[in-house]
Amino acid sequence: MPFIQKIASYKEKINSENIKLKASTPINIKVLNDELRSHPDSEFVSYLINGLTNGFDTGMQNLPTSFQCKNLKSAITDPARVSSLIEAELEKGYLIGPYDEIQYEHFRINPIGLAEHKYSNKRKG
Repeated sequence: MPFIQKIASYKEKINSENIKLKASTPINIKVLNDELRSHPDSEFVSYLINGLTNGFDTGMQNLPTSFQCKNLKSAITDPARVSSLIEAELEKGYLIGPYDEIQYEHFRINPIGLAEHKYSNKRKG
């Protein structure tokens, strides 16, 4: 399947009800809660279990201004490799997008770049 068609299929998945955009944890919260039942600091246990279940408060009062970084020279000179690496991450389900337009009011777009392994000179993202 060509890359553009794959992007369209990922967008369909995101827009469907099957994809839950919610943080998750590999921690078995119920077991942790049971193990901490007799912990002397019940307030901390409650904070921890609630945070793992519902998300932790970041303490941010104001959202930072939006910012978009330029891609690194290595990405600009080897766009085919960058596309290949992004496609591999999409196939694994590690990424969503790319988007035709920015989906959020506040955002940060980090640069893309390629780095060579120290001994093999193999490039990776």
